[in-house]
Amino acid sequence: MPVLIPEASDRTTSRLETTDVTGQQATTAVMGVLLEAVDAAERDGVDGNGIGN
Repeated sequence: MPVLIPEASDRTTSRLETTDVTGQQATTAVMGVLLEAVDAAERDGVDGNGIGN
């Protein structure tokens, strides 16, 4: 993920905004991976107990 270097005049605000956006992107990416894993498990016939049906 890109690291943005804030201007000196508003360093604190920029850092907080950058961290928030980056955190949101990371959370979205993690959720996407988890949802893909769930979809794949359902396609493979795993019902949540780790045993294929």
